[in-house]
Amino acid sequence: MKKILFTPYLLTVIFTLGAIFAKAQTVSTFAGGTFGSVDGTGTSAQFRHPTGTAVDAAGNIYVAEQGNNAIRKITPAGVTSTLSTGFSAPRGIAITADGATLYVADAGGHRIRRVTVATGAQSIVAGNGVAGSTDGTGTGAQFSSPRGVAVDAAGNVYVAEEANNKIRKITPAGVVTTLAGSGTAGSADGTGTAATFNQPWGIAVKADGSEIYVADSYNHRIRKVTAAGVVTTLVTGLSTPMGIAIDGAGILYVAEATGHRIRLVTPGGTLVAYAGAGTAGATDGAAATAQFNQPVGVAVDASGNTWLADQLNHTIRKITPAVLPVTFTGLSAKIQGGVLNVDWNTLSEKDNDKFVVQGSTDGKSWTDLGTVATKATNGNSSVKIAYSFSRQWGETVLAGFGLLGLLLLPATRNRLMRLGMLIFVVSMVVACAKDTDGLQQLEGGSKAGKATYIRVAQVDKDGTISYTETVVAKK
Repeated sequence: MKKILFTPYLLTVIFTLGAIFAKAQTVSTFAGGTFGSVDGTGTSAQFRHPTGTAVDAAGNIYVAEQGNNAIRKITPAGVTSTLSTGFSAPRGIAITADGATLYVADAGGHRIRRVTVATGAQSIVAGNGVAGSTDGTGTGAQFSSPRGVAVDAAGNVYVAEEANNKIRKITPAGVVTTLAGSGTAGSADGTGTAATFNQPWGIAVKADGSEIYVADSYNHRIRKVTAAGVVTTLVTGLSTPMGIAIDGAGILYVAEATGHRIRLVTPGGTLVAYAGAGTAGATDGAAATAQFNQPVGVAVDASGNTWLADQLNHTIRKITPAVLPVTFTGLSAKIQGGVLNVDWNTLSEKDNDKFVVQGSTDGKSWTDLGTVATKATNGNSSVKIAYSFSRQWGETVLAGFGLLGLLLLPATRNRLMRLGMLIFVVSMVVACAKDTDGLQQLEGGSKAGKATYIRVAQVDKDGTISYTETVVAKK
């Protein structure tokens, strides 16, 4: 049986042999293909070592181009133009939510620079142009080979600094501080300067600034940094991750430079292959067979399209997501008064059979909690349908009935009644054993104050299983 993992933006098939790839998502070359610096449309444009990508709400793509020391702009129609020049090996790039301002990690210039999108005009945000690690304000601060840059909704800029092995923060007033990293290469988790990195490259941030994610390239892992500077390791086992982006569902998109592929990290820390055969090349097509050659920059737009700076192919590649068999919205879960309630809507359904509500204590290992039949006629619908699911929570109800039976058993004098009561008790114990360790662990964890993760599995008529995004049950 094949399984599919999907968020509102992506769909991946999980084959039983272990490889995880998109069912219908495809890879295409959107712009570039020849080493050079020519503007143009589609593959007639030329790039020279593109290393960073950002995308605005209108679908314009911005490219940090190391080889041409420039920032390029690509319209949704694929028209490439040069927006700004005069950089020194720019690597990372980020854009504000309003699409008005770009931030560029000018690696060779040891600065963070700002570009006004409307005019292409530049200004220095921070850094005096001399390699160093001094905190300070504006040009009073120093950087050493900043690689990645991200910006939150409040205008704070976060920098992954390769040579200093640090994560720096720049306030809207230009004040630079070290958020995490001792400056010495290593892989230790910890708080602030107690943590270590090894050539951090890519960086992404949640809009509210609460969590920062770092592609720790030479540690081959993704690290999470809280706003307070607490560093933890989210996932390991990558192959030189360099680019990283986050979508609205909290899914991380990671460009593996030497792995020549794009992988995803779920909020629960599950690593999922998204596109790329894992060998260097330039093949377009299905995600599982497509090839990249050192992808180092990644961005994702509101429609779920992924935009890659495919460095050694000198191209900008696009990954188009699949069309979902069921479109979900409004998934929520709440535990109140000893009852778990899960609600969701579908906007469309195709060949749907049923839903299975699942719970987890860690977002990785899942336990089935119950089944809900589809309301769609013959499993097909093009209108909004509301679904809900409820079950007792916090105690094993069957165990309670079993215990009650044990208490009443000695007081029951009639032999037939005693036999019936004994059979009932045994059946309750067996049922509880089947309900099992996973559920007991879930309920126990919930009582102990741990998060309870909920998702809904959707089962097609052909047996294909798809999953919604994961939510945490409110209490």
